[in-house]
Amino acid sequence: MKKLAILLITVSLSFGAMAVKDNKKATNTLPILTGQVVDHETGEKLAGAMVKVDGAEKCVFTDFDGQFEITGLTPGNYKLEVSLISYNSNNIKELKLVGGDQKALKVELKR
Repeated sequence: MKKLAILLITVSLSFGAMAVKDNKKATNTLPILTGQVVDHETGEKLAGAMVKVDGAEKCVFTDFDGQFEITGLTPGNYKLEVSLISYNSNNIKELKLVGGDQKALKVELKR
């Protein structure tokens, strides 16, 4: 009886470990878009800039260091719009995201 209990516990733990491994694999296939938004002339990091992904209904704002991260995008082609009050918007018309990649952008805004 003791051997049967140990066998059942071992099998249960093995299936649990495989499920976690498969879940990590699925998460790793989605691209991650990161970046920083800065002032074109001074290079100053711009906090509070809006980064909008057209076609994906996703929008985030930069943190105090001008950094942003967008997850949950499927591989494909996207348009990106970056804007901040008192700056001209910067539109990136062709942004190709491939599964499993982490793409980092540096976006400059002009006054």
